[in-house]
Amino acid sequence: MGDGIDLAISSMSLGEIAQITVKSLEVSDPSKLFYQIELLDIIQMSDDELYSLAKTLKEKGNREFLAKNLEKAQGMYWNGIDFVEQMTRFSKDVCSLAVEIYNHFALVSIQLKKFEQTIMATDCAIQLDKKSVKAHFRKS
Repeated sequence: MGDGIDLAISSMSLGEIAQITVKSLEVSDPSKLFYQIELLDIIQMSDDELYSLAKTLKEKGNREFLAKNLEKAQGMYWNGIDFVEQMTRFSKDVCSLAVEIYNHFALVSIQLKKFEQTIMATDCAIQLDKKSVKAHFRKS
């Protein structure tokens, strides 16, 4: 399934039913696919799995950012942050990853002119790393 469906599922609550419409990427093909998805169970992932997913989402967000797909990039970063926040252990590596993701989220938020989100992200990054130059710069 594509990133859009992954994003939709990650925002669902247990027992929720969602209808998702996927349009063809081909301009000459106006067809659509309709999915009806029910979230039946949530499996608790280990911290290592959560870290790996957060890192993957950051990398996907970076690719979307470079392709100028800012909304998609922001969604990837937001989901990466969500995975980091679910972790039970907060090592130096996890903290560094969280600061990176918050800083990337802030940069995209600036470009989308979503300044309240920029402030939220930079505040979180600064809370984790008071010396984060990028967070202080982007907050200003």
